[in-house]
Amino acid sequence: MKKRILCYGDSNTWGYIPEGQPDGFHMRFPEDIRWTGVLQNALGDSFAVVEEGLNGRTTSFDQRGFRCRNGLTYLESSLLTHEPIDIAVIYLGINDLKVQICGDPKQSAESLAALLDFVSRARLGPEGGPTKVLLVLPPPLGAGILHPPFRDEFGGGAAIEASRQLNREYRRIAERFGIESLDAAAYTETGADGIHLTAESHVMLGHAIAQKVQDMLAEGA
Repeated sequence: MKKRILCYGDSNTWGYIPEGQPDGFHMRFPEDIRWTGVLQNALGDSFAVVEEGLNGRTTSFDQRGFRCRNGLTYLESSLLTHEPIDIAVIYLGINDLKVQICGDPKQSAESLAALLDFVSRARLGPEGGPTKVLLVLPPPLGAGILHPPFRDEFGGGAAIEASRQLNREYRRIAERFGIESLDAAAYTETGADGIHLTAESHVMLGHAIAQKVQDMLAEGA
C-alpha cells in the first residue's frame, strides 16, 4: 500500500499566486509548481500526496460566512476521508493573524495545540496506529502586507512582527507535543503581496518537506 501524506493548509498549500490576481477570482500555481505537487514528484509512485489546501483557513477560528475555513472543524472529515494517513503535514497560522479573526500569536498557538491534540488522539494511521505530524512553521509576512489588497485585513506593520512571533510560538508548540517541525522561512520568501509564496519558494519547500518526510518514515522503520 502506498504511504499516504496529508497536506493540510491554507492558501499557501492551495497555491495562491502572490501577484496579478483579478478581482473576484483567485488564480493558483499549476500542480507541478505547488509544493504539494513537488512533494509528490520527489517522493515517487510509492506515495500518495493528498492536497487539502483552502484559502483563508485558520487553525480553529470561525469567520463570519465561512464556517468551512475553521481548520479544526473540517479536520475530522479530512482525516476520515483519506485514512490511513502515515504523515499529516500541517501548514497553518497566518490567517489567524487577521485583526478580525484573532491577531494574537500566542492565542493562535494554543488554537494550533487543540488541532494537534485532535490528530494525536484520532489514531487514523496504518493499522489503526497514530498519524505522525510534520508541522510547517509559517514564514513571517513580507513588506507587501503594508499595501493593498491585504493591508486592512492584517492591520499593517504590526502584523509583520506578530508573524515572527507566531513562528517562534509554533516552534514551542511543536516541542511541547514532541512532533517534527520544519521552518518554512529557511526555504521560502513571499511574493508581492507579502503573504503568498513565490513559485521558486514552492519548489524549494516541496523538496525540503520531501526530505523531512523520508527521514521521519526511516526513523519509524
